Amino acid sequence: MLLQEVRVIAELFHNLLQAFPLDQPRTLKKEAFEAEIQSLWEMLSLYQQRESEPKLANDSQNLTAIILTLCRGVKERIFSARQLEYGKRGPESGLETLLWTSGYFGRLHTTS
Repeated sequence: MLLQEVRVIAELFHNLLQAFPLDQPRTLKKEAFEAEIQSLWEMLSLYQQRESEPKLANDSQNLTAIILTLCRGVKERIFSARQLEYGKRGPESGLETLLWTSGYFGRLHTTS
């Protein structure tokens, strides 16, 4: 189960990085995001909407719980410092572990 959840989280983070690259300023407005979600929702048939509603509600609650668990004990500085990706310090939370592991498998860890 954990392996499956890690894959889902990794895919989510990968897609977020593609949508919002680190080297580009964030310009997405809340209203634009809401309008896009509403537009996508309206593309579904009424049957598909009714079938999806319970799943979306449950998945949203589960995702929130996972994110809160991952972020427990996380300090804001991890998003600006690259120490975890380069293996210069060890992880102290679930989210930090994902960043550290990403750097390890991306061969970013230094041996010094």
